[in-house]
Amino acid sequence: MTFDEMEVAKKKVQRETLNICLDLPFYGGILMSLQNGVIMDEDCETAWTDGRSIGFGYKLAMQLSPYGIKFVIIHEIFHIALKHHLRGEGRVHDKWNRAADYVIHDNMEEDGYRILDWVLYDPQYAGMTTEMVYGLLDDDPSSDSCQGSGGSGTTSGDKPELGNGGSTGSFDEVRPMKNEDGSAMTESEKAVEAQSVDITVAQAFTAAKAAGAGTPAQERLCKDLLEPKVNWRNELRMYLEEHARNDYTWTRPNRRYISTGLYMPSLYSEEMQDMVFFLDTSCSVSEKELQQYMSEVADILNIFSVRIWVVYVDTKVHSPQEFNSQEFWKIDQFKPEGFGGTDFRPGFEWVEEQGIRPAVAVYLTDFECDDFPETAPDYDVIWCITSPYYKNAPAPFGRKIIIDEW
Repeated sequence: MTFDEMEVAKKKVQRETLNICLDLPFYGGILMSLQNGVIMDEDCETAWTDGRSIGFGYKLAMQLSPYGIKFVIIHEIFHIALKHHLRGEGRVHDKWNRAADYVIHDNMEEDGYRILDWVLYDPQYAGMTTEMVYGLLDDDPSSDSCQGSGGSGTTSGDKPELGNGGSTGSFDEVRPMKNEDGSAMTESEKAVEAQSVDITVAQAFTAAKAAGAGTPAQERLCKDLLEPKVNWRNELRMYLEEHARNDYTWTRPNRRYISTGLYMPSLYSEEMQDMVFFLDTSCSVSEKELQQYMSEVADILNIFSVRIWVVYVDTKVHSPQEFNSQEFWKIDQFKPEGFGGTDFRPGFEWVEEQGIRPAVAVYLTDFECDDFPETAPDYDVIWCITSPYYKNAPAPFGRKIIIDEW
């Protein structure tokens, strides 16, 4: 490519970047928050983002029409808004990119954009999270679908030459965000960055709405960021208390306060029945989540006069444990096992086989699974969902409580 051609490509990208900033306050707000903005990349044939920059290849820019360039930039902005650069660890990189593309183009279609006929788009994935689509995709990209109907988006009217990703309709790459020195980010650093993205997205939508330019699709994207958070611990406690008499007794002191020298009453009920806590021990659950699961069970044992079965489940049940709040127990007695796939059926089957009839079963899980029992059990079920990417996924029975943060 000659110097003059590179200048033409650069000006085309600059023009559409400016148009987005001037005309589209939601996308422009996110774009202007980037550390490096949109940069031209000689070494990339297509496009990429790492959350700090959007890289655009000269070759792709030369082939695209103004609408095509705008489409690609907004596509990259969606990657950032959906935090794809922070969420792909542990997954097959190419497959994660493809899943992200399907989700982005569903969002763009809802926002009124013409979906180009050479990009990954399939209505069957409408409303799904990237993790959900990832779980449904084949490893082989040859089965991917390009069902856009908005034209080619190129200056010639033909599908652009997309290099290695062209055969599947993938035209960009999500690069994991790294620290300034190039080192991999820790989980805590990712959490800080994720919070920063959420703030940027929420502010961008607020500005767009104030300008009369907010759309229903953008509002849906930001809904969870703008709504006040529910204290999920209080919600869980209140729900469990409904199964007791809501009466306190001094004859059975609250174990939580004994070590401090305080003798406080515990919530006690003659009618309180057994509880089952299913702890998701699949490989998608982090060590931090699992530790918190066990802490929550310990809290219930401290507060209520109750017998609890702790059932560790991945694709099968592992070493269930029984605890009684009136007997001596320690949190280090919890022995989680498993760390394979995920299946919600074995735990409920185990309860049935044991003849246990709990007042309520609590399933602490990231909810990354769609294998549920065919019929609902004859006791109450609470799903405590720790992954924000599955909080809108439907549960066939029971009540959902979303754990937004630990």
